[in-house]
Amino acid sequence: MANPIKQIFAKRSERSAANLFEFEGAVPVSKSILFSLQHLLALFVSNIAPIIVLVAAVQGSNPDLDARILENGVRVATLLAGIGTLLQMFPLWKFGGRLPVFMGASFTFLGVLELIVSTYSWQTAFLSVIIGGVFLAIVGLFAKYWVKFIKPIVSAVVVLALGLSLLPVAIQQFVGISDIPSLAVAYDWSIGWKYILIAFVSLLSSLVFQIFVKGLWKHMSIVVGLIVGYIVSLCIPGLVDFSALSFSKLTDFIDVPRPIFTFLSFSSGDFNLGAIIAVCILFLVSSTETIGAVSVVASGSFGREAKPEELAGGISCVGLVGALAGLFGGVPVTSYLQNSAIVNQTEVKNRNALVFMPLALILFSFFPLFSSILLTIPSAVFGGLMVNLFGGIVYSGMKMIFECEHSVKNTTVVALSLGIGFGLTFVPSVTEPQFSNDILNSLMLILQAPVVSMFLVSMILSYAIPKRIDEPKNEEK
Repeated sequence: MANPIKQIFAKRSERSAANLFEFEGAVPVSKSILFSLQHLLALFVSNIAPIIVLVAAVQGSNPDLDARILENGVRVATLLAGIGTLLQMFPLWKFGGRLPVFMGASFTFLGVLELIVSTYSWQTAFLSVIIGGVFLAIVGLFAKYWVKFIKPIVSAVVVLALGLSLLPVAIQQFVGISDIPSLAVAYDWSIGWKYILIAFVSLLSSLVFQIFVKGLWKHMSIVVGLIVGYIVSLCIPGLVDFSALSFSKLTDFIDVPRPIFTFLSFSSGDFNLGAIIAVCILFLVSSTETIGAVSVVASGSFGREAKPEELAGGISCVGLVGALAGLFGGVPVTSYLQNSAIVNQTEVKNRNALVFMPLALILFSFFPLFSSILLTIPSAVFGGLMVNLFGGIVYSGMKMIFECEHSVKNTTVVALSLGIGFGLTFVPSVTEPQFSNDILNSLMLILQAPVVSMFLVSMILSYAIPKRIDEPKNEEK
């Protein structure tokens, strides 16, 4: 195995741009930074959004505490996304899949964490996340023994589910709902046209660049789309919000993420079995996202199936970093499929090139000003690019399905996973928490995620449907 330290700090004469398309090898620093920038911009806003949404949803009787949790949580999300991504590329012992898989804060946990904080306290929520993270880290280490029970058709359905679940997020950014939530109730074209225009500008500039530019630079289409979209946004009054660049961000130049126990007091009464069980289940569910991300990268960029040790390392890494999230007062992490789509689209998978992205995230977590500058980019700029990338994930899932055995059983598994698992998400009232039992309410919230429902349906049917369904109805046939 090559020494990554030597490759990162190799002499200029030893560097080659051709190594960008290999997992190992020394690469030019300038090109490494540019390709890392694509991943940084694609992940950054989505990464800090979960903690912002969570704190806004549970505004309680102590607004000062909520504000401190939010302020610290944003830095923690940035720090742990960097640490998690770094571990996935450069594993520590068995924690990490040794693949270009990118980590970020998860939206999957928000419903359950909101319920826990509202019913109990922030302390109960963070303790549950710590325990759930440790649980998945341990279970993940033994993934090679249980991941084999997840059949290829189930993994394919999970990837398809991830793409389908992300498309609504991209469209909300595309039409401006992410910036102006009221547009979701009654769309106002006098406001919305600005966001749709910017989304199209970002998308078209990216596609045109990719089509007409030759050689290595054509793989920089994501960055070009972001830059062009942002420049055009600056020309439209009121579209770019500079309020995040407050005077305090200029004076408080350095701020270190702090452990949650430095400003929250804990006691034995903060442990709640129902909350712990619900969060542990969610961590298991999030492992399916990691299985999907690892499978997408292995299939799309390396042309093979994911190895058991890669899956085990990827899952245990999610658990370890998730436990750190609870310890520092943040939201658990997951694998970011938009970045996996970028890896497959650009074909750049060299970990020594992409390492600048997690290093930049870790650095940004100590300097709030940098984070604030990136937050001025309108979400529509990202939305224009994400619809293409997330659609690519749907295609990856479909491709994996077609690569599975063509049989009546597999067809039935996919059909019912879509019909029941994905279809259930169109009737959210069915999975609304309405029970007196907190555990049941938590389980209902879990089922609201299409990734979870489609995984459960496909997993159950992959074993429940007998093989004889593929047998001909009579000997003549």
